[in-house]
This record gives sequence, C-alpha cells and structure tokens, in this order.
Amino acid sequence: MASTSVGYALPKGYGSVWGAFNRSEEGNKLYFTQSHSFDLGLSLNLKQVYSKLGSLNTSYNKDLRRGYSNTNIEYFQNLFYNRYANVGLRAGVQKSTYDNQRSDNDKYIFLDLSLPISRWFSAGINSRNSNLLANASYKQNFSDSVVQSVGVDLNQVIKRKNDYLNSDDFSASAYLAYQTSINAGTLSGSASSHSKSFNYSTQGSIASSNFDVGLGNNSLGSGLLIKTGLPRGTTMSALINGQDFKLTGNRNFIPLPPYKKYSVELRSDKHSMDSVSVGQGRKSTVVLYPGNVAKLEPEIKQMVTIFGRIRYPNGEIAANTQLNNHIGKTKTDNNGEFSLDVDKKYPVITLIRDNGDICESELALNKEQGVAWLGEISCVYKVASHSKNNLEARNHD
Repeated sequence: MASTSVGYALPKGYGSVWGAFNRSEEGNKLYFTQSHSFDLGLSLNLKQVYSKLGSLNTSYNKDLRRGYSNTNIEYFQNLFYNRYANVGLRAGVQKSTYDNQRSDNDKYIFLDLSLPISRWFSAGINSRNSNLLANASYKQNFSDSVVQSVGVDLNQVIKRKNDYLNSDDFSASAYLAYQTSINAGTLSGSASSHSKSFNYSTQGSIASSNFDVGLGNNSLGSGLLIKTGLPRGTTMSALINGQDFKLTGNRNFIPLPPYKKYSVELRSDKHSMDSVSVGQGRKSTVVLYPGNVAKLEPEIKQMVTIFGRIRYPNGEIAANTQLNNHIGKTKTDNNGEFSLDVDKKYPVITLIRDNGDICESELALNKEQGVAWLGEISCVYKVASHSKNNLEARNHD
C-alpha cells in the first residue's frame, strides 16, 4: 500500500494547492481493497485581489482502477453579515464520469442563511443533465437540551427534460438527534411520490457496581457510577479531566474510555438553579480499564439560601435573636429579618431566646432552588415552659 499527499500555501493568503496519490493491492496476509487514484485541489481567496469578492474552490479526483472521475468548481460569496443574520451565495458545477462513457453534469446556485442560536437555512436550484430541481434545507442545533439537532430537506423537480434524472418529482427527508443521560439516538425519515422510509438508531450502556445499576448514553466499555443521593430532577455537575458532565437525580453512569486516569471534581451545575455543597468525596482520582466501573458515593447536601422575617407564635417579631439550623447559625436584625443557608434534608430553623425558650419552624423547601424569599415565617415553641407562659402573660397585660 502506498499513499502520499502534498500541500502548499500560496503567499500573502492568496490560497492553497494540494494533491494526493493512493495505491494499494490485495495481499496474502493483510487485506487491502485494491485502489489506484489521485486527487488535485486549488483554493483561491479572491478577496486578496478585490475586497468584495469571495473564494473559489476546485478539485479533481480520478480513480484509475474503476475509470471514475469527478470535477468540482464552487464559488462562495458573502452577501450580508450582521449580528442577526449571515447571508451567502454558493454557485458551482460538478461533472462525474463513469467508465469514460456515462457522465452526470450538475450546476447549482444556492442562497445560504445563517441565523443566531445555531440555525441554518439554504434554498436554491440546481440542474442535472438539463433537468431542473429546486432544493431547500433547514437545520438547527440546540444546547442544554434533550434534542441535540433537527433538520429538514425538500426537493422538487421543476422541469424534467430527460430520463437521466432518477428521482421522483417531490421528495422530503427529516431527522432528529437526541441525547439523554441514559440514551442517545437519531430518528430519521424520508418520503417521495412513491416511497416512504423511517429509521431509528440508538445507543446506550448498562453498568453495575456492588448491586447499584446505572444507565449511560454510549458504549465506551468503562466509566463512572456516581451516587449523589439527590432527589429526582435535581442537577449538579461532575468536572472530569476539565470536561463538564451533568448529573441528574440519585444515580448517574458516565461512560468513559478505558486505559486512562481521570480527575473528578463534583460541584453545582452553573446552568441550574440547584445549589449543592459537597463534603467528603468532592475530589477524587480513578484509573479505568476495559469493563471497569468505578463507583463514587460523595457526601452531598442540597442547599437553599433562604431570606425571610420570623415571628413568635403570638405575632411578636423575633428581633436580634439567635437563629440556628442543622449546619449553621445567624442572628435576626431589628425587623426580625435574616438570611441563612439550609440543607433541604433538614429544613428546620430554631430560635433560642435569651431566657432559654426554643421556638422552631419547619420550612417547606421541596420546590425551592438556590435562593428563596419565604416572607413571613412563624415558629412554634418546642416545649412549654414557665418562662414562655410568663412572657405571653406579659404580652397580654
């Protein structure tokens, strides 16, 4: 087998030229498909000649073994650009020859429109062996979404001049690619005047470690099983060798390539309102081998920073009073207002009066994320005491 390529960049950014040659023969011990071909290419940046021009790309491919050749010439011109849209014009010709006999000749012109948020639209016409067709395409990519990308292509024969065009008068195709934490796949379909077809492809993996099972969205042969202890729908992030992975709910399996060392740091997801505090197991290092699943069980608290004003059962404002919870303490101001970090597993705050009375409030934080203003909060005395009774008697005097 012999293969070589060469390229040269023209001075002052005028463009580049390149060429490649490939040849291989069938062998007795190693199997290679027979091939004998060469490629030539030229790219010119015409803006260097005149600032309002675009770029010209040409290429030629010749398969010497099969007698196939292909010639492409395309010109691209940027027509309009601002923060809202980018409009470009593509025009070109393509000629394909088979066995030095049959040939296909294509000519096309397209208007390309690129929009913000990863959206792209193209429409135009092309001519194949004197048959005229209209084409339109739309594609869009999504970030931080289950749906990763969608696309639609439409083709309509405008003028059929001969039988060299082997297609129906109208055809359409579409696809949708998705990815979840447990599965990834693509749904595609196409339809024409006389046929329809649909295709669904998917991939995923199942991992187990010490009777814990996790699902992943690809099949790399090894990975991390992270048990967060968080309720369903709560998200956080795992930074693995500098790359962020989103964790959702209690169990998450992250497929990773084997034969590699990984540094893992667990933290809050910057794209989510959920806030977590990671104690033991915040940072760890693992080495993965084929079939190896490393299990991590960090100590994680789901946090909410709460704001509010607290009152005693009789309506009195709890001013300048010590306020405790499971993980910290603070003091209310003159108006009984406060701020405090709370672990959602232990949503109880406790007031301790100077006379020793204890007043508690159990907070409804199930639906709260990150930061929450709770407004007016009322506490309930934990135990009855003569001090409390005397206080209430004084308040009624």
